[in-house]
Order: sequence, then C-alpha cells, then structure tokens
Amino acid sequence: TLEFFARISKYLRSIGYYGHTPMLMANYGTSEYVQSFSRVGSLFGAIYMLNDTDLSISDPVIVENKLESIELSLNETPLRPTEGFIVGKEYEHLFTAEETSLFTEETCYPIVCQRMVIVSHIQLSKSEKGPPIFSIPPKAVNEERKFDLGNKHPIRIIQQGFGSGITPRGFYCYHISMIQNFEHKDDFSVLLELKDLLFGHDSVEVIGEGRQENKDVIIQTM
Repeated sequence: TLEFFARISKYLRSIGYYGHTPMLMANYGTSEYVQSFSRVGSLFGAIYMLNDTDLSISDPVIVENKLESIELSLNETPLRPTEGFIVGKEYEHLFTAEETSLFTEETCYPIVCQRMVIVSHIQLSKSEKGPPIFSIPPKAVNEERKFDLGNKHPIRIIQQGFGSGITPRGFYCYHISMIQNFEHKDDFSVLLELKDLLFGHDSVEVIGEGRQENKDVIIQTM
C-alpha cells in the first residue's frame, strides 16, 4: 500500500539521522538487529555477514594491516562491497594480519546506556519531518520550571507516533536514553525525574497490564 511504502521510505531516510543515540532497540523482535545492519549495508555499500557456513571468503589482500580486497561469494554471483564489511569477531582472522586483533580495548569497548521507553497520550512535538529528536545537555537546569537534573551526559529523546506502527492512533512512543554514569548508582533516577517533568507525576508503571485512561505507561526500563 502507499502507506507501507511511505513508512519504509521514512525509515530508510532516518538511518544515520540519530547521531550517537543508541538506536538498536527491538520494538517487534530481536530479528530487527539483523535487519538494521543489513539495511545499513545496503544503503552505504557495505556487506553485513553472519556466521554462515555457506559463505565463502578467500584471498584477502592486506597492506599495512588494512584490507585492500577480498573474494566473497554466496553463490555463483560474487559480491564486491564498495564501503567495507559489517562483521563479527568470528571473521577477524580473515581481515587482519597474523597476531593482530581488530577487537581490542582501544578500538572496541562497551557503552552501557540507561534507557526508558514510554507510551503516552502527550505529544511533545508536532513536527512531521521525520521522528522528532530532543537532546537535553549535561547538567540541565531550568530556573523557570525549577529543576536541576544533574545529568553528566546528554539525554536523548526520540518521539514516534502512529505512523511508526508501534503505538495505536492518538498515542506516542518515547525512547529516552543516556550513557550510564558509573560514579552514581542511582543514575536512573535522573530519567525518572525527567519523566515526571515531561509527562507529569501521576505516571503509572505498567508492564503487561491494562492502561489506565490518560495515564502514561512505562513499557520498558533498562
């Protein structure tokens, strides 16, 4: 349908739009992770590879510890990526010289994020130019509203509506996330305080229960 193609088009245009926001959030199932990497590869000329026994990789040419070329095939038609590969550690030995690792503490390290997903009847932005994105700077203070979040890192808020297929008509889904500050064990309280500021103090945390009228619902916290 026309609506389907419009939604797919909006999704594809949004890839890369979110900057450093942790956007790998599976709304419908974990298979979305695989699909997102595959679509990113399709858009930017890269190839995303899972650990597939039918995949054939051979003859890597490495110059100054950088991969210059490689032969890759799934069938009789060879694949030639223009912008590299998206791979896991299981293929590391094919892309580097001997005794060299791509996945070191200097090049690969975990970023733990605090995350909250809220479904609300409240609409923060009426913009129709893609999903509205809000960024709250570190140590946010608003004298007029009398709040001081004390957040060490920026807080990202992404708003999605009915067109995303996530919420029913008249409701909005908000992805709220922030890099975890290990110096404060109660770091998640910052997001809870922000939730109260944006959606009111009478929000009800409900997981797997019926929604109360005119109440916000926290469907996931992490």
